[in-house]
Amino acid sequence: MPYIAPKDCRAAIEPLTLAALFDDAEAGRVADENEALLLAIEQAHAETTSNLAVIYDNQVPTELPEQVSSLLRTAELAYFKFFAYDRKPALAMKISTTYLQDLWDRAEKRMDRVKEATQTIAPNDSPPPAPPANIGGITHNSGPRVSIDDVNGNSTLGDF
Repeated sequence: MPYIAPKDCRAAIEPLTLAALFDDAEAGRVADENEALLLAIEQAHAETTSNLAVIYDNQVPTELPEQVSSLLRTAELAYFKFFAYDRKPALAMKISTTYLQDLWDRAEKRMDRVKEATQTIAPNDSPPPAPPANIGGITHNSGPRVSIDDVNGNSTLGDF
């Protein structure tokens, strides 16, 4: 289930621009059931959750949008903006020749900060079940250690 809803998209993009991006029938408004809007939300959710596998150990949160971290909702909205303008690149070009790429870069940089743990999900906001796997630490290997000094692997010096 996506972390954002159509109402979040309406809040993030001003109504006339949202209509220009998604109101193909020229009805004057974008309904919650608008297929293109829902597709952009779904694409944004796919990008966000695929980036989260690193820190959630492949158990990505599936809570309702109201329960999801505001950081993850913001990240998903950043991807949504890219996919919204990607539908009508001419609108993005009116803003800037690099606007579409800027939107993508902004979304990717936000998720990179989350994956690198330089920007973390607030503890009261739906934290990962355990510390992120991408934060360093000591790894202990208490298994047997064998030294092989011959190229063909026949000679061993035993445990050390």
